[in-house]
Amino acid sequence: LTAEQAVLKILEDTKKEIARISERAGSVSISVGKKSKPSAKMIKLAEMVAERKGLKIPTGLKSDMSICKKFIDDNLPPREKNADGTDKPFPPSEKQLAFAERIAEGVGKPIPDEARESSKALSTWIDANQSKMPARPPSEKQLAFAEKLAGENEVDLPDEVRNDMKACSAFIDKHMGGGKSKGGARGKGGGRKSYGKK
Repeated sequence: LTAEQAVLKILEDTKKEIARISERAGSVSISVGKKSKPSAKMIKLAEMVAERKGLKIPTGLKSDMSICKKFIDDNLPPREKNADGTDKPFPPSEKQLAFAERIAEGVGKPIPDEARESSKALSTWIDANQSKMPARPPSEKQLAFAEKLAGENEVDLPDEVRNDMKACSAFIDKHMGGGKSKGGARGKGGGRKSYGKK
């Protein structure tokens, strides 16, 4: 289950829950001074809506169902319908679409039109193509730091570390805190140690 699919499930479950609350609203009496707490699903949905729209979570939202429900009702657009009355899919967020476009550029493969219109379909497309992305090179600062560590630890810097951000990060993690203090005088073993394939 991907993150987007999990969000869609929360949306559907919360929508049903809000509908049940609304149906019972006329028959439920609330004692003065007592507040009904929103469910975890409602709170997650409110947080997701706030993140997508760049809004602040209202004070009391996590402890007062009426505040939580009003925030969701005011900011969650109604689901559009198809001609046959079924719900249209939720569109992708700008962040999800931007991420997919970076993958599309990296793998040289266009995003299908149906994936651009459905958050769920786009999430599936991302899962299928993310692993095909070429390695990202390290930043200039990251590479410079790796070269500095290589010198301090008297090891060679392999091409993989120079060309792959993840490999460069792993090299840095491995050699942090090393250097001359570990091996004593430089050149004790004669020459530099090699690391990985040259």
